[in-house]
This record gives sequence, structure tokens and C-alpha cells, in this order.
Amino acid sequence: MKVLILAAGYGTRLRPFTEHTPKALFPLRGRPLLENIIQDVIRAGGSEILINTHHLAHRIEHHVATHDYPIIVRTRHEPLILGTGGAVKAAAALFGHQPFMVINSDIFTDIDLAAVVRFHTAHKFLLLAHSPKDYSELGRVVADAKSLTRSALRTTYENQFMSALSKRASRAKNTNVLQHILGFFKKDLDGVSRQELLGHIQDYRRGLVPLVVPLTLIAHYVRLLDVAYLRDQVYLNPHPKELALRNHV
Repeated sequence: MKVLILAAGYGTRLRPFTEHTPKALFPLRGRPLLENIIQDVIRAGGSEILINTHHLAHRIEHHVATHDYPIIVRTRHEPLILGTGGAVKAAAALFGHQPFMVINSDIFTDIDLAAVVRFHTAHKFLLLAHSPKDYSELGRVVADAKSLTRSALRTTYENQFMSALSKRASRAKNTNVLQHILGFFKKDLDGVSRQELLGHIQDYRRGLVPLVVPLTLIAHYVRLLDVAYLRDQVYLNPHPKELALRNHV
């Protein structure tokens, strides 16, 4: 998970306090707001943090430079302040146009960011099998989690989540998910094994075998190769196997 922390603002509503200290460095619980957010992101499993700066940029840059973090934490100075939209657009290019979370540096919340990210990640393929559109919208809710109250986050996410599951998981959408999963094995499976799995996926797409056939082989490789990201996916074990629901899908 990559994160953009917005810290370029002037903090005009907090003047004169922000004339010498950027609001991102205002102390809370014995350390700056920015540091609280960085530590939350690290605990949540974040892999990289980008902090945009403008007003009193040197103060924020000094803070980052004098700390030793276990992940990449870097700053990006904006000679002309870009605003939220401009900062997000610039970050998208630096992050290789991959999904990332956006957090305002002046927000502090008790929401367990790590738990939110874990839940959303574990349900990724299940949601994609039902509604790629809802999955994308839920991603935006998660990205904005730090800006919401606990109640608002729960209500917004829960409603969108249930809306996604209410949509039928089609053969085409399941096939798309299976092909996505196949990509996780490209470095570890030999050519013969990969072709065998791809063949089962294509047979499912054509309606020749039920969904349980490619999923059983995928589950085998997940255990054999210990693919942690897939091991935790609810899509692979969404309901008790005694129900045998996917034997007929």
C-alpha cells in the first residue's frame, strides 16, 4: 500500500501558530501529527509514503530526514502549491499509476487503518467477482478512511459492500478473477503446470467444468507455494465446503 500525505497547506485558520510551524508538525500525544500518521501507515503495512510540501517545507523535510523508517518515506516540494487535485495527480505519476491512499496531515483518528486495509484486501477477489465497479468505489472509501468518523466509515463501506455482493457473480467476472490470480504464480510455476491451470480456467470459461475445478488447483498451489496474499483471500473459501456451492457454478 502506497500513501500520499497532504502537508503543503498554509494552515491559515490556525495563524499565527502556523507562521513558524506547519500544522502537520503540531504536537499531539507527545509527537507531531505527521509522525502519528506515518506510524499508523507503517502499522497498516504501508510500503511507501510520499509527503507533498510547500509552506515551511524545510521543517517537514528536516523531520523526515532525521527519522529512520522501515519503509520508504520521501517528500516532494511544490514550488507553487497544487491543491489536493494537483497533488494527487502528481503522486499518481510517481507511484506508477498504481492505487494509493490519500491522507490529510492534519487529521487524527482512532480508526484502525490496518484492520480496514486487511479486510478490504482479503475481500478483493470476492468483490471483483460480483462487481468491479463497487470494488473500485470501495477502494476510494478505504483511501479516504482517515478523513471519516468511525460511524461514517462503517456505514459507507458496509452499504457499498452489501451492494456489491447483491450483484450476481457471472462466469465472465469469475474468469477475469481467475486470470488475475494466475498472475501470482507466473514466477513460481513451471510452464507445464501453468498451462494446466490456464486450461482449467478456459474450460470453466467455456462452461465445460464447474468453478470448483480451477479453484481446487489454485488452492493447491497457494498451499504448496505459500502465496500469502492469496492464502488470505475470502474468494478461495467464501462458505463452508460442505455446502458444495461451487460444484454447480
